[in-house]
Amino acid sequence: MRRRQSRFAGTRLFQRPAKLYTPAIALMETMMASHTHAGLSRPLLLLYAAASGCAVANLYYIQPLLPQMAQAFHCGLGQIGAIATALQLAYAAGLLLLLPLADAVDKKGFLTWLWISNGAGSILAALADSWSVLMLANLAIGPSAISAQLLIPLVSQQALPEQRGRAVGVVLSGMLSGILLSRVASGLIAAHGGWQAAYWLAAALDGALLLLVRPRLPRSQTAAAAPYPQLLASLWRLWLSHPLLRASVLCGAASFAAVSALWAALAWLLAQPPYHYASAQVGALGLVGIAGILATPYLGRLADLRGSRHLVALGAGLSLAAFLLLLMGAKLPALLLALILLDIGGRAALLGNQLRALALDESARARLNTLFMSCYFLGGAFGTRLGSSLAPQYGWGGIAAIGVAGALIAWAINRRLPGPAMRPAPAGTH
Repeated sequence: MRRRQSRFAGTRLFQRPAKLYTPAIALMETMMASHTHAGLSRPLLLLYAAASGCAVANLYYIQPLLPQMAQAFHCGLGQIGAIATALQLAYAAGLLLLLPLADAVDKKGFLTWLWISNGAGSILAALADSWSVLMLANLAIGPSAISAQLLIPLVSQQALPEQRGRAVGVVLSGMLSGILLSRVASGLIAAHGGWQAAYWLAAALDGALLLLVRPRLPRSQTAAAAPYPQLLASLWRLWLSHPLLRASVLCGAASFAAVSALWAALAWLLAQPPYHYASAQVGALGLVGIAGILATPYLGRLADLRGSRHLVALGAGLSLAAFLLLLMGAKLPALLLALILLDIGGRAALLGNQLRALALDESARARLNTLFMSCYFLGGAFGTRLGSSLAPQYGWGGIAAIGVAGALIAWAINRRLPGPAMRPAPAGTH
């Protein structure tokens, strides 16, 4: 008798694909490989991945540290949360105003100055004895944290064409790991050495990048680059000429605002009764990001099979479910489940909206990515400000309401957009 097959047996989404564009799998494959690429060795590729993780981590160290900082400077969560907001705004400004320079200057020199600036900002933050000095330090850290966005096209340029996707995937894996580990590391370190210790760590990592990665960076050719004013003007023309870009940006910004509102308020909310969590315990909650990393290849597969619109709808739905869980009560099991759903939903929304934006113009993907990521972090800054300002007064219910509103806005915008979009090659490969 023929064995009955599961109704999912023929569904490609649940089959293990022969080759997925997945940062996690790419990293494991690269670490196990024994050969080297022409012009891009395995150790150098892993150094690039580590460098991208260190760069993006400095945007997230601050989140578990907000209650400690507020206590140190004798201010409320809203006032200290303004620094976290300014950090994301500064990063968005760096993406918009500095990243286009990568097409006009030598990338090795550019990365060198970014790492020096980031290290100097981190040292200033560690030495800060007032709110204003800490704000100034984070305004320096934000724009200089864009170095990860320069490493992606650099790796794409050095890797062999047939290995380019996997090489870029390794660097993206480093970025994901940096986000995941930054909250955990800063919480644990601050619990034993104070919040300043997280910034000393960041400065030490920047020093390590200068010593280990900079000597191995190639000099890049910039002969065909357009003048800087023309590069900025072309961003504005792209923005005006693509309504789908504007819609994708708004959809992504709404989703990231909801995620950022929760993380900006989480440390303060969990420091209150009945939790009384220390920074180390709050930082450990960042480990829920493992779920998002594991889900990433299947989210990409869903985008290939059903299109970006379906992926963004899934992300909005998961985020909505997460915040509705918080509305019903922030018990620890519900909170953990909500954070997992929100991490996967946030990645789905980012991937879907970014793929949709990058598919608009093959010749301008780098600039499209600049516009998308700049506005994406503007949304994150807005959510961070809302979360840190409203949490003391409205608690879990207020944060959940912000999240529900963000998820519904993203869902409503996405619902009005056209159907499946082709999935382009990774940004920076052209």
